[in-house]
Amino acid sequence: MEDGAKKELPYDIMENILSRLPVKTLFRFKSVCKSWYATISDDQIFAGVHLRQSRNMSSGKRDVFFWLEKQGPDFWPIVSHQHQFLPKKIESQLDPTVLCYSDGLALRRYHGVDAGIYVLCNLSTGYRVKFACPCPIHHHPHQTVYGIIYDPLINDYKVIVIDNNMRYAVYQCRTETWSALQETNFSWGPLITGKGVSLNGDLYFILKTLEEEEEESRGRIKIVGFDPSRESFVRLPELNYTTKPDFFMFLTCLEGCMYVCINHSCLVIKVVGGKHEEKSWREFEGFPPLSTRRNVDTINWYYPGGDETELDA
Repeated sequence: MEDGAKKELPYDIMENILSRLPVKTLFRFKSVCKSWYATISDDQIFAGVHLRQSRNMSSGKRDVFFWLEKQGPDFWPIVSHQHQFLPKKIESQLDPTVLCYSDGLALRRYHGVDAGIYVLCNLSTGYRVKFACPCPIHHHPHQTVYGIIYDPLINDYKVIVIDNNMRYAVYQCRTETWSALQETNFSWGPLITGKGVSLNGDLYFILKTLEEEEEESRGRIKIVGFDPSRESFVRLPELNYTTKPDFFMFLTCLEGCMYVCINHSCLVIKVVGGKHEEKSWREFEGFPPLSTRRNVDTINWYYPGGDETELDA
């Protein structure tokens, strides 16, 4: 190579290197040259590549946003003051409750009369999008459930809002549009955990069934998944568990597996690409992963002395 001659890296190598960098670094690197600016600004291709790379590098082992929360009223997680990432003028208008989060995005809402207006925030950049839900779904800390999920078919994020009658509406971020209010095909009761857990492109929730035809399982807990591309629900295999005093339960995921943590024991099922690789839940040996979540994302039950199971929080 002659002295002073410049040799550029092949595009695929350069893209691979950039895709491994954190978001804040990418924002600074957009000013390096025109080709880097064009690559990083490509929200149709590069954004998806960067998201997949980030997921592969973390392998689901870390949930950083939990370190930004503290337990608020009604066992809901709220943003602690030392970690507020929005301007104070905006932050003062928002309810401190974190409705849900995924891939560095957090869903918040306004106070009082503007409670039906939501704000989707990027935790790395502070960028935010405000939108309102036109559907008759009213916020309730124990009867409304939220989830953020990435849809690879359209390379965009969707926000799902579900009420206690299992009606739901889906917001598509790029087009800023809502789906019509929809109902599930199941006569399930309310979803009773605050946030959906994302794994391999699907959302998962805990719910209490009210299906009368299944007398032996009335009032029992079930796990359901939500497919963002089809915008429909699917049921996971039945859980086998025993209730007892001070019963609590929460969902988490780790390296392609879904964990249902019940008190200090744990059941696990392997989920791959929206398919259930294992046909049934199995007991997990060892301490439940991410068990610190129980303080901010659990189902707590109270036993008054009979066989009835009543929701306490």
